[in-house]
Amino acid sequence: MQTTIDYQKYDNMSKKSLFNALLSAEKKYDTMRENLEKKIKAQRELVSFLREKITLSINEKKSNLDIAIEQFNNGDVYKYNSYDEYEKDMNNEV
Repeated sequence: MQTTIDYQKYDNMSKKSLFNALLSAEKKYDTMRENLEKKIKAQRELVSFLREKITLSINEKKSNLDIAIEQFNNGDVYKYNSYDEYEKDMNNEV
C-alpha cells in the first residue's frame, strides 16, 4: 500500500488551511501508529504463545526408545529364562 503525496496542493494554501491540514495529518498519523502497534503486539503475543507451545510439545513427546530406556533404568522390564517364554508371553498379549 504505497501512497503518493501531492505536495503541490499545499503551496497556495492559507496559514489556516495549512494548520488544519497539519492537524488532520497528525491525527491520521497517530491513528495509524496506534493501529500498527496493536497489530504488532497481537502478532508478538501469537509468536510467543506458539514458541511456548512448540517447546512444551517437543519436551513432552518422548520416543519409544526414550520410554524403553526409562523403563529399563527404572527396572520396569520383563525377564524371561528363554526365548520360548518370551515368545509365549508376547503371543498371549495380542
